[in-house]
Amino acid sequence: MRFDKKVDIFIKNKISDEQGGFIEREVFDNTVKSNVYEMPIEFVQKVYGTTMMSVLKVVLFAKYNNISKVRYEGKLYSVVRYKIRNNKTYLTLEEDNG
Repeated sequence: MRFDKKVDIFIKNKISDEQGGFIEREVFDNTVKSNVYEMPIEFVQKVYGTTMMSVLKVVLFAKYNNISKVRYEGKLYSVVRYKIRNNKTYLTLEEDNG
């Protein structure tokens, strides 16, 4: 497994509003080397019905818990599913249109 692609990681950050609540926002955290695999369109259609959005599988060589979005090649992707095993984080991402 080669970690030859770079992705930008955005994490969820909670800020207290001094009134007992908090504001949640997304903050750029780091640029990480990763292994990126683009899922074929046929697989995406089987799982999600008829769709044309791009879906990625990404493996990070680090542990991350609060990932909200990932930027790869200028596009933002939101996290659909993630799993942490040993010292790697496995992500399934879909293109974020919002």
